[in-house]
Amino acid sequence: MRRLLLLAFIWGWSFLLIKVIVESVPPTFLAWGRILLGLVVMLAFLRSTGERFPGRGAWGHLLVLGLAMSAMPMIVK
Repeated sequence: MRRLLLLAFIWGWSFLLIKVIVESVPPTFLAWGRILLGLVVMLAFLRSTGERFPGRGAWGHLLVLGLAMSAMPMIVK
């Protein structure tokens, strides 16, 4: 239950922060900031669990997955 509440708190605050930040920061900076924050959180999680970052063989699959899940919905109408 605590994890769900934490997730709801983070999710809700992100919309508020985006609204505030978008008024003073260019969209490109905001996008790169979110990507960088996601990378930092992912690396911290991987380090805390003892997992390793995916090897070079997985990068092609991850690129296709990233394009399909992130870029395609914004391009296809």
